[in-house]
Formats: sequence, C-alpha cells, structure tokens
Amino acid sequence: MAKLVWRVKLVAELQPGVTTETEVARIERDEAASLTELGLPLAEAKQLTTALQAQIVPAQVMSLGEHRRACVACGSTLASKGHYRVRFRSLFGDVLLRVRRLLICPCQGASEVKSSGVLDFSRNTVAPELDFPHFPRRRP
Repeated sequence: MAKLVWRVKLVAELQPGVTTETEVARIERDEAASLTELGLPLAEAKQLTTALQAQIVPAQVMSLGEHRRACVACGSTLASKGHYRVRFRSLFGDVLLRVRRLLICPCQGASEVKSSGVLDFSRNTVAPELDFPHFPRRRP
C-alpha cells in the first residue's frame, strides 16, 4: 500500500534575505487511512511543537547575544566572556541552550559585577506558562 508523506519544514529568516530551512518532522500515513488516522494525534502534535521549540529558542538566544553586544551608554562593542549552558523548560519541551556572557563596558565604571548573561537565567529557567504556583513542577 502506498504512503502519503508530509515534511514539515521550518524556514528561518534570522537576517534579512537570508533563510535557512530545517526539516522538523516527517509525517507518514497509509493511502487508505481510516477515520481514526486523520490529522495529527496528540503525540505527534507534541513531537512537532517540541521540534519547533528546539529550533526556535536557541536561535532567539543566539540573536539576543548578537544584538546586545553594544553598550547602551556609549555604543562600543562588548567583549564576550564565553558561554554557559542552561536547560530552558517550557510547555513544549526542554531545550539546552548556550547563553553568551558579556563583559561590562569600562564606561560603566568600576563595579563588582564584571560580566552578565544576555538573558538572566540565574533565577529561573522556566517559561512563564510553567511558572504558575498551581502548575506541578517537574524536577530536572
């Protein structure tokens, strides 16, 4: 029996006019599907959103790392102090991230803080939709 195949691709345009394409899912069905096999079952929908999240979140964090490299006070480029790893938890699955750390600009004067992450993950690595008191928390 022949199969019907759908390929779900994520096309990202992270820079104007420059696109990348990533296949995030492949869905196969028998040609003669029954009523119970129409559409996406919940498990496949969850896999699809997890795959999308795994592509979108790291791209957003990388973009933030590039866009926040300029000092807000003087505009000079901030030096990178490397990256640290963090697990970001969301409704659509956990995503391992590399978060850029930036050195504080000399124009900000001497302070005890020498660097900071482009996002503050020190307090919470949970998406807002999971951070409600009534929502059961999973342990990492």
